[in-house]
Amino acid sequence: KNFLYSRMLEAAGVKCAFSLVRTRTSGPLSEDVDSLKAFGRSAVWLTESATFSSASSDVLPFPGLSGNLRRSPALAVLPDSVLAQTTQAYAGEQELELTRFEGALAADGTLDLTVKFAGAGSAGTWMRNLKDLDEQKLAIQLGQVAAWIHPASVLKGHRTTDLADLAITPEISLECSIP
Repeated sequence: KNFLYSRMLEAAGVKCAFSLVRTRTSGPLSEDVDSLKAFGRSAVWLTESATFSSASSDVLPFPGLSGNLRRSPALAVLPDSVLAQTTQAYAGEQELELTRFEGALAADGTLDLTVKFAGAGSAGTWMRNLKDLDEQKLAIQLGQVAAWIHPASVLKGHRTTDLADLAITPEISLECSIP
């Protein structure tokens, strides 16, 4: 997608270069790299703004990069050379990741738990990705999130904001019971 994205930008007159990127989770890049296999992802380097962009997600704005691509080693592939770069970081106010737990312990030892997730920027991406699921598939996915919280957790219900509305911060509330 990013190669096509770079070609479309070039056709529109935007100066850019297809770039290979190494995720931060892949560890540091060796100075003696002898293979392009060290770069597992791609992006587009916008030469005039000296920033990276990506078309790899339909939920991130094109100027955005997912979290593991920020401040990562990159190689911009220019017509006659290769330019080593570091992808940009974003200001903290563009990001929000919130998890809030509220619980009540019943007399029989059962924990009734409400977990609220909210996220903006790349932290909200996983929530926005749920927007296309029907109610049954959404319940299955959120049941897996409840099981991640505790293996014996049972999802009793859930609520979400409109995950497709980019004007609001996505929020998901899970109501769980842990025997």
